[in-house]
Amino acid sequence: GYAPIFNSKGELTGVLAVDFPYEEILTNQRNLALVCLVIFLLVQPLSWVSGILMSRYVAAPVQMLTRVAKKISDNDLVMMSDAIRAIADGDLSQRKPEFIAYEIETFRVDEIGMLSETFNRMIGHLKDVQRDIEIAVANLRQLIGQVTVKVGEVKSASRQLADISAESGCTVTEISDAIFSLSNGFGEQEKITRQTLS
Repeated sequence: GYAPIFNSKGELTGVLAVDFPYEEILTNQRNLALVCLVIFLLVQPLSWVSGILMSRYVAAPVQMLTRVAKKISDNDLVMMSDAIRAIADGDLSQRKPEFIAYEIETFRVDEIGMLSETFNRMIGHLKDVQRDIEIAVANLRQLIGQVTVKVGEVKSASRQLADISAESGCTVTEISDAIFSLSNGFGEQEKITRQTLS
């Protein structure tokens, strides 16, 4: 390249010329390209490895949360719903549904850790609902047992009343028939209750 040189009066006093050999410029360009290639080849595998590690750090917990959510929706909630529906239909022979879902262990304090903790709370609430269903079924069975005992007592009292009525000479047909019908009604109720318990 060339550059003019002026004095203080603005007169051209000389020209500065700088010249580099073409081979030296070409060599510098090749060296720079080689350095860039080496840097690229060193950085590229590092970026791949860091990308894989980061994806595992993020993707693995999300995949685990997805598996747990799938187990809950496909298994646990279906079993719980079936058990509740059967109880509502009068079938108290339902066995305790076993949860397949498990709590998620996490030591992370980021958003994924918070999501894992939320899943764990949800699973805990589902287990509480399961326990409440078991308690309700046990209470219903106990109540049905008490009703069965009372039905038996009423049936026995009705027979005694009918016997006393016959012994005392009171042959009021309508009273006797009503008591007998009542006794049969209680007997049918007892059969229905026993069928429900079995």
